[in-house]
Amino acid sequence: MMKPEAFEQAVNSFRHSQPFRPFVIELDDGERIVVRDPKELSCCFGGADYEGPTDDDFAFIECYDVSQVVELPASEARAS
Repeated sequence: MMKPEAFEQAVNSFRHSQPFRPFVIELDDGERIVVRDPKELSCCFGGADYEGPTDDDFAFIECYDVSQVVELPASEARAS
């Protein structure tokens, strides 16, 4: 579980990095949301709206459900 400030800081750090590097939001239940483009995610009040590359890729992420925000491993970035 992440606090709102920590979640927003982590996500914004990745979203605004130059050059952009894909990152993963890992949820407490084991689900992983891969953000490959900074435009896929918008933060608001301790949460985020994720809109991925397809119409089926949508989620509202609450910071309290997040275990960590980490860079996408290079091996996974090359696999896609």
